[in-house]
Amino acid sequence: MTSLRIGIDGDALRTPLSGVGYYIFNLCRELDALLPEASFIAYSRLPSGAVLLPSPRWQLRTEPVVALRRLPSFLWLKTRCRALCASDRIDVFWAGRTLHPRLDGGVRTVCTVHDLNHLVVPETMRFQSRWSDRLWFRGDILSADRVLANSRGTAERIRTMVGAEVCDVVLPGVRPRFYLSQPVGEIELRENLSRLGVERPYLLSVATSEPRKNLDAVIDAFIELKKDGKLSDYQLVLAGPTGWKNRALKQRVEEARKYGLVLVGYVPDESMPILYAGADALVFPSLYEGFGMPVLEARSCGARVVTTDIPELREAGDEYVVYVQPTLDGIKEGILRAISLPKPPPAAGRPWKESAQILARALRDGQDSQLNSMGKTDKRELRTRITRTQLLLDCSLSLINRTGAHYISEDLALAFGGKAILRRWRLLRRQLPGGIARKIFGRLMLREIALLGTSDRFLWPEPKAVKLKRLFLDPLYVKRSRLESSDIVLCHDIGPISHPELYDNGTIGAYKKAYAKIAMARPGMVFVSNTSRLAFEAQFGTDFRFLKAIPLYVRTGALAGHSEPISGIEPPFFLTVGALETRKNQRRVIEAFGQYGFAKRGVSYVLCGARGTGSEEVMAAAAGTPGVKVLGYVSDAQLRWLYQEASAFVLPSLLEGFGMPALEAALHGLIPIISRNSALSEAVNGLAIQVDPHSVSDIGEAMKSVLALDEGKRDQLRNALVTHAHSATREKFLAEWADLISSELH
Repeated sequence: MTSLRIGIDGDALRTPLSGVGYYIFNLCRELDALLPEASFIAYSRLPSGAVLLPSPRWQLRTEPVVALRRLPSFLWLKTRCRALCASDRIDVFWAGRTLHPRLDGGVRTVCTVHDLNHLVVPETMRFQSRWSDRLWFRGDILSADRVLANSRGTAERIRTMVGAEVCDVVLPGVRPRFYLSQPVGEIELRENLSRLGVERPYLLSVATSEPRKNLDAVIDAFIELKKDGKLSDYQLVLAGPTGWKNRALKQRVEEARKYGLVLVGYVPDESMPILYAGADALVFPSLYEGFGMPVLEARSCGARVVTTDIPELREAGDEYVVYVQPTLDGIKEGILRAISLPKPPPAAGRPWKESAQILARALRDGQDSQLNSMGKTDKRELRTRITRTQLLLDCSLSLINRTGAHYISEDLALAFGGKAILRRWRLLRRQLPGGIARKIFGRLMLREIALLGTSDRFLWPEPKAVKLKRLFLDPLYVKRSRLESSDIVLCHDIGPISHPELYDNGTIGAYKKAYAKIAMARPGMVFVSNTSRLAFEAQFGTDFRFLKAIPLYVRTGALAGHSEPISGIEPPFFLTVGALETRKNQRRVIEAFGQYGFAKRGVSYVLCGARGTGSEEVMAAAAGTPGVKVLGYVSDAQLRWLYQEASAFVLPSLLEGFGMPALEAALHGLIPIISRNSALSEAVNGLAIQVDPHSVSDIGEAMKSVLALDEGKRDQLRNALVTHAHSATREKFLAEWADLISSELH
């Protein structure tokens, strides 16, 4: 048998091993036995002491010019490594980190894709890595002879986001040391943990300290649960090497030590099973993963796991894992749920040998019969024929909006952003900017919209050489983008057109131009209620590609979790949730509250929400009316408490596209007082006391009547409201969107 000469990207084996390096090293160990006839050559810019080879059989070719060892890894791979491979006359090159040197002379290339960070979460990456992937990732995949993925989720993203097909999936395996044949004894456990400064009980997080791992949210969740007395005796143990973009995280770690945070840093592989086995739960709410090795290893050791609900991490986990949204509330709820469950049995992992056998076949038989005689250009052309339409999700509204529309936008981004291109103004990025950066970007975006309007100059960026279907989550943002009839626009309401008296002239003018552009293009239109759809049809007709209503749902944060009382608020009280603005009609409710003398009866009126157009009038009315309390923005935990303790929900809005707060109130059995024949009525299926929103006396009488309801009628209405609200789920909403997007892309 002719000896097979295999070259690999040796920089992947740099010590200490990263997650990708660990994957590659374990496969190399198995290849050593599976391919006894092969010769292995690892190419690295690093000196020999910095690279971990699996056995003496492996040759290491390092950069002989010391000065060139400082080149960025992938730049060295593309230049110097290519020359070294040519001189060694290798048969096949395994690009374990996806990028490869584009070798000529009949050298086959097998590339493994671990993730699509530069497309899904580019803001979390180091500058060099991000730009290397932007320059070469897609081209290297399309020019490779075989493309492998580390998970089915990654394979699907390659298909939808890159337009290439994966030949095989090579799942990570588990080393035998992670299969604990019997529970670890308490004495052995305590002794091993004490060497790391760890005491039970503890939560464990295993991750490189970089933004994608979401460690700041883990720490915040731990501290809040500590303060609430839910984790009083617990430590939080952070294990993993130092990463990048973590200056603020380092400061947060130091501040959290007083709450029981223990930073153990990089832990050798042989010590990890004990660390997993002793933990009450592994907490791994990463923003995105190509697979999630810690989840697989922790479950092999019989640990409870809390991790993010994305396909790749579900692939790494099993039915015993608690899957959450990677938000503060989601993580907190996941931790409490996990530690309340019985300890699960260890998962049956996959040995590395099985995975290596798939890789070995690809290296031996790496030439697809159709590709054997093709050059690199022909291969690229063949593979790009399978490129499908790519979804561009415009989430620009989240830079300026913190109302229900923002939460809808972010839920759609979380559900479909992994397979789509996300755009926030001029930022093609998945993660929403925070703090002052968000405010600055939002103001710059609005300034640009005001200055350039619907001009074709300097339109917002979108990827080239990709067929796009754009989904706009608010009509305003079509003004600065290309818009075609094949696109989709989500519309909450047409208030600036149908109710101009509620808006300032700038808002009215901006939306008039946006809707004029929409009327010209005639794209598909989605509405959050049939009420909004009918209002749109009355203004613009029905000559659009489609007109469809997908009703909203109860937000995840309102469903479950602990409640946090608010100091100074005592039942009984009426409650209004929504932005403080003219269209929400809080001023008339305040007037009715005062006229009917509820404060004298010991009843308060509580308003919470961000300030909007007309908030000055609302605040002035509240200040002049005893018993009215304006809270501003509240947390989900505080909002749950308000819903649970309120006597009634009051929102006789002058205009709503849907009315999510009314549905949230219904979930808690809180009887709503709402506008007659409005979207709010549709949201709660008519189960409400409906009023004329322009009549102060009508509102006041309704507030009076709800307090006087007898318990039998109250319970009957409450039960009906709760039943209806439970049917309006996020899953149902996303399933309807998934069906629509799937039909539009295929």
